[in-house]
Amino acid sequence: MWNDLPMPQKVGTLKIWPVHSRADYKFFIAYNSKPHYFKSWNEAVAFVKEVGGEEDASGD
Repeated sequence: MWNDLPMPQKVGTLKIWPVHSRADYKFFIAYNSKPHYFKSWNEAVAFVKEVGGEEDASGD
């Protein structure tokens, strides 16, 4: 029953979530109580690196 729910991927200290409600965006990160939307995984990972939320931005 719960297997079809979207799951976040943790990159560093932040979670990248899939987006289903916005056609132009595929991922978002909640950072400083605000949503940040991204068109690609690489954009989201670059944001994590930029804001310093990375311990290991490879996701490991």
